[in-house]
Amino acid sequence: MTARFLKLDRDEQAPARARDWIAQLVSHLPTDVSSDIVLLTHELVTNAARYSDGGRIWLAALVLPDLVRVEVSDEGGATEPVMIPPQPYATSGRGLVWVDHLADGWGTAKERATSVWFQIELPSRKLTTA
Repeated sequence: MTARFLKLDRDEQAPARARDWIAQLVSHLPTDVSSDIVLLTHELVTNAARYSDGGRIWLAALVLPDLVRVEVSDEGGATEPVMIPPQPYATSGRGLVWVDHLADGWGTAKERATSVWFQIELPSRKLTTA
């Protein structure tokens, strides 16, 4: 089990810093799985940087043998995280749609902070017998 936490300043560099951090953390996973985790993390941090109030974003990742869970938290804002139907020519607004399609589970929580999490199940490891 690996658990890591990262505190980010809420600025235009936050998504790239989060992407680099999570990419390193999941680099040992199959490429198709790790690229989905990196994409979804980047999207959630981008949403937090664009729509939250306050100056901080918190990123937590838990890597288990059969599952990766990522949670992005911020200080909230005027809007709640919500999945909207994508518009054909829109240049944004697809982040939670991608989370919904690529993750095995996801959700939101609003307490002292606003959090959005997703989890991706990992391919089972084949057991070999001698």
